[in-house]
Amino acid sequence: MTNSLNRTSVERLVSTILVGILIALVVWGISLIKEYEHRLTELETNFKNCVDCSKKVQEIGGVKVNTYTGTSINEKTGEIDLEVNIDILSEQCRWECGSARNILQGGKPINFDEVMKEYVSNDQILNIKGLICVGAASSEGAITNEENRANDRMEYLINLVKNYITNDTIPIYGLNIGKFLENRVSKCSDQTIDQRRIIIFKIIKKDENMTEAILERKLRRILLEKSSNTDLNFPIDIRKYSKFKNNETMLTVGRNLN
Repeated sequence: MTNSLNRTSVERLVSTILVGILIALVVWGISLIKEYEHRLTELETNFKNCVDCSKKVQEIGGVKVNTYTGTSINEKTGEIDLEVNIDILSEQCRWECGSARNILQGGKPINFDEVMKEYVSNDQILNIKGLICVGAASSEGAITNEENRANDRMEYLINLVKNYITNDTIPIYGLNIGKFLENRVSKCSDQTIDQRRIIIFKIIKKDENMTEAILERKLRRILLEKSSNTDLNFPIDIRKYSKFKNNETMLTVGRNLN
């Protein structure tokens, strides 16, 4: 009789413990579901608020740099054969109007050598497949003069990169996009400062068999896609620059692998 009572008590105790464990598991499961729902809602909110999730912002040499990611897909394989980071220096940093060497930050001259020295010393440069220095000119002046100025600016950036980059196997290209064709003014003006941005591409991935002609075509497509999508707020509208609009060659080799 006593043994039977003890067995019953043990069974009740075990049942109570099991019920308690089951309740705890249910509560834990509910909390996991709530946490998952919270994270999902947060992700959805972030996605809705994200205008261009490929854009990153960093500071290099005291200058804010906005980085936009661009990719191109191989039509035959469906795989990415070109990926670039488009680094655009902040709206406070511009080429001085009429100059191919002077760069202003907030309207004042800046020691851009130091900025570039830190830029090419950044860890992000170590494994890149190439750099592309962009030359651009604003709408003042004759088109030939301004395209030449854009070319001089491009070459100035190339020379700065060459001076400071330690890995001499990284190919360096230049991209002259020419003169801005709209909002024309006859004299230097604050109206045109947005047309004189400082831009450098980092090539993150590139098919080893890609020719320079194909590279330029893909760069054109990437810039056109960025410019055409108003939701991205991409600050450079390549469609308004002379070399692109007139379908002229823009890409040059500043230093090859050989």
